Amino acid sequence: MKLRGWHIDGFGIFRDVGVDDIADGVTVFLGPNESGKTTLLEFLRRMLFGFPDRRKRVNLYEPLRGGRHGGRVFVEGDEGVYTIERYSGHAGARRAFRITRPDGGEGGEEDLSRLLGGVDEKLFCNIFAFGLAELTRLDTLAGQEIRERITSAGISGAGAPAAEALKELQAMQVSILRSGRRTPSQSSLMRRDDSINGVVECLKETIRQREEAEGLARRYRELLEAESEISERIESLERQIEKARLRAEAADRATSLALRRLSGALGDFEAAVDKALYACTKALQQQEDAEREIEAYSPRPIPRWVQAACWALALALAVTSALKFTHGNP
Repeated sequence: MKLRGWHIDGFGIFRDVGVDDIADGVTVFLGPNESGKTTLLEFLRRMLFGFPDRRKRVNLYEPLRGGRHGGRVFVEGDEGVYTIERYSGHAGARRAFRITRPDGGEGGEEDLSRLLGGVDEKLFCNIFAFGLAELTRLDTLAGQEIRERITSAGISGAGAPAAEALKELQAMQVSILRSGRRTPSQSSLMRRDDSINGVVECLKETIRQREEAEGLARRYRELLEAESEISERIESLERQIEKARLRAEAADRATSLALRRLSGALGDFEAAVDKALYACTKALQQQEDAEREIEAYSPRPIPRWVQAACWALALALAVTSALKFTHGNP
């Protein structure tokens, strides 16, 4: 059963208030103290289980702003949306309870019981719709009783808890075996005993299966949490891998650019060296030509200091030419 909405004709501080668009998932109602949160909770309880006797010392939540005391809720079952309408009954009042099925036909208490899954008011108010009053009375239901009632409601839909039925059958068995009565016959008692033993064993097996199912349910929740953690870890690793890939691509681009620049610089250097060598060769050739001309016009040999000066001058000219080329002034 899923709660889909409600309409309050008159209940406590509410009058003519409705909601009809509650979606699946968790819905949170937030408000300051005295804004009506507890009033709304009590309204939903009384729509499902009825109004208390006026003679009891409980808050009746009489309409403070007018309107008929009650309203209706909309709940969704397997067949569709049901409308449960209930008002505080008194002499001469219109019908206090009515349920409308999804096909428009009129339903009854059996439809409401089926929608609730056999859950009674005590279990509902302490497990599924509890407030501060229930939280302050921790002894309303013992832990074992709560667990058994929930399990029985989920397995059979109604009736006494399985453990309670097992206790009753065991007590009946002990009573029959200890009575010593001979009527019916001993064989009939033995057959009854065998039948009771069979039921007891069946119930024990049911309880064992229930406990096993509870363990599997806990394990399933743990696996879901582990799966969620693993998924988050995988997403984090994928993001890290993507960042690393982008960094690697940027590094590749930077390396390629540096290699292109280095290749260009080496080419320029090789050209400068070639030009310097050419200039040196040319200068040496010019020096040799000059020496030959000087020897031809001079009867005396050229002093070594003149030769060294010529060599230095030629080398200076070659270096100057090379430096001009490397700085972009060939």
